[in-house]
Amino acid sequence: MCKDTVILGGYMLMLASKKKHWTKFGIGSEGIISASNCICDEIIGDWILKWHSNHRELTTEYNDKLLKLSRQKMNELIEETNTLFDINKFGVAHMFTDISLAREIYQKYFRHINGIRLIGIGLKEDEYEIFRDEEEIEKDIHGYYGVNVCFNNREVMNISNIIGYDVLGYDWGYFHSYLCNGLEEDIYERLGIKPKHNGLYSTYDEVVKIINLIDNEIVEPEPALWQPWIVCEYELDK
Repeated sequence: MCKDTVILGGYMLMLASKKKHWTKFGIGSEGIISASNCICDEIIGDWILKWHSNHRELTTEYNDKLLKLSRQKMNELIEETNTLFDINKFGVAHMFTDISLAREIYQKYFRHINGIRLIGIGLKEDEYEIFRDEEEIEKDIHGYYGVNVCFNNREVMNISNIIGYDVLGYDWGYFHSYLCNGLEEDIYERLGIKPKHNGLYSTYDEVVKIINLIDNEIVEPEPALWQPWIVCEYELDK
């Protein structure tokens, strides 16, 4: 259990990944959890925003593949999500800044989709300060990136239901995962630790050790701001 203050990075609606190729250590029946949309399917992403260069194409693709909404319902979702973006309640890449609004969107549009998870991520205060310094988040005055909006608000995260700890690399609003960089075997060989069946690590100390490997270039993922993130899950109906 994390006893320190954790600053909220945002909430997302997502589906756990059941793709076994992401890890050599096996996955559980509920699948892998990650804030990276390389790993998990986002329920809505920045493609739903009208200014996105592939807005129409990707909205149609995601609706046909996953959302299965009527044209009218899809149009309502687009309008509502774009309004949330305008008032800094939803941001790139797929991050809600208000848990009640994430729940409201789920209840209005996605109840028919099985397996949706409401996940929150955050950083301890010392890591939060590193993020602020590296990303200069106060310059994101238009709320473009959802994580930056949350961190500018400096809201303390509810960590009553931590489901694990993740190694994530932040890159212009998006997250890379240690999994999509194929690091889990190198980490195991060097540290003797491996992820749980949900793709997350069991303790905060474990992910700090992994970040130290990255910082010292002992393992080398793609360029990003790699940090130890706390991952929580929340009820969809409350």
